[in-house]
Amino acid sequence: MPPRTDDQAIELIKETIKDWNEKGPQLPFVSTLFAAFGLLFLKLEEAKFEDFLNQIRIPLGFGNIAAVSNHIADHMHERWMSEGLGRGWRLGLETMDETARRCAFLMAADYMAQKKVPDRAYRQFGILFMEADESTLRMVKKISAAKTSLAGRYAFVSQSLRHGNVEGERFYEVQDGRENYRLLDGVEDPELLQAACDLLVRAGLMSVWFGHMEMPHARPVEMGVYRVYGEIKHYLANTWKALHQYLEPVAMK
Repeated sequence: MPPRTDDQAIELIKETIKDWNEKGPQLPFVSTLFAAFGLLFLKLEEAKFEDFLNQIRIPLGFGNIAAVSNHIADHMHERWMSEGLGRGWRLGLETMDETARRCAFLMAADYMAQKKVPDRAYRQFGILFMEADESTLRMVKKISAAKTSLAGRYAFVSQSLRHGNVEGERFYEVQDGRENYRLLDGVEDPELLQAACDLLVRAGLMSVWFGHMEMPHARPVEMGVYRVYGEIKHYLANTWKALHQYLEPVAMK
């Protein structure tokens, strides 16, 4: 088979995307609308897909769109590529926040680089990125950075107080359930921390705390745990390592 040109590779990918978008029930009214606005729709889709290719080519190690397009076309018959490309593209369309979209594309590229078929963790990350805005992602990144620095497998997110000072300053922390903890600096809005933890629970990346409220603090003589926002179970340790990597596009203020 003669070598595929760059234009042929890009056209092959466009045809694949067209097939994805055309699947589903074909109603006359929908077909009429699609025909009327087809050219505008196609131009918008092409621009979005070009951005998608630009975002994934760098972590995949390609210098331009033509090179990554050839790579995709060469491996389109393999499940890790066809599913990774399709799911990554759809996830980008469903993700409303631009920073979250960059995180989603980084994840998609990493799976393709590992030749890894999208799995349960991929879906969990996808739920997070689809629902999060930039401020929520910054809070998630604070939690992720604190957990990563603790180096343990288990962690919980808490609000703590000094003993005997119920009306005093609140401290927001990630603790490992033993003697180690990290402060979450710059938490000015506790409701945002709660919202971030609620989203992590919905995505399956954190669990609601159902334990007793007498959980000891890492500094039990000085501090007491006042509230637990959620816990990160041991079996999610590697998932959170990957999440921390995919949060790289999130700029911290």
